[in-house]
Amino acid sequence: MSIVADCKSESQWNGKEELLKAFERLGKVLPEEDICQLVGSMVQKNGADMYAKRLQDEAEKEQNRQDKEEAALRKQLALQKQASLMERFHKRSKNSSSTSHNDQFFNKSNTS
Repeated sequence: MSIVADCKSESQWNGKEELLKAFERLGKVLPEEDICQLVGSMVQKNGADMYAKRLQDEAEKEQNRQDKEEAALRKQLALQKQASLMERFHKRSKNSSSTSHNDQFFNKSNTS
């Protein structure tokens, strides 16, 4: 484990003993410099993968936020349309009832 420890501290592997064992076996075949390069490239790739995943997660969260915002706006628009229709209906009903009420009033006064 000393070769791997030279390249990367053991705490940064987060308990990945199999990986450490594999590097120890590599130490019997490859020189320390090659192992350090391999470890460095793996760490770099891992960092890039984590960064890409984080970006993707943030993009998904942003998309979900936008979707919710759009849904709320659509709902608000639908409510506004419904309120407008109800208001127009109410005005028509009010006008037609007052007109028919006036007609009844005039009809009664003309017949009397």
